[in-house]
Amino acid sequence: RTSELEEKLKFAEVTLIGEEEKKADPAGVYVESSRAELITKIFEVEGSMIDAASSQFRNAVTLLRVLNPGVELIVEGLDEDKEVYGGQIVTPPSEEEEN
Repeated sequence: RTSELEEKLKFAEVTLIGEEEKKADPAGVYVESSRAELITKIFEVEGSMIDAASSQFRNAVTLLRVLNPGVELIVEGLDEDKEVYGGQIVTPPSEEEEN
């Protein structure tokens, strides 16, 4: 009786995981991927997002320089990680500090 219940539980877990995977990957692109491959892909995507944000930031600074040729823009201390808070340019708190 116990082994029968254990089998039913395993089947229910597999079914639930299968349904969750279908929601996350409806086209089945990553269905054959290992956990390690998926983790690698996450880091690759995260890195490319950071690269894209940095590139867009540098482009925005360049655009401002082109649009304002007679103005010397002060960019010291300016980077994509900063934000304006209370009229000051600050580094936002890390996720760990917020929690």
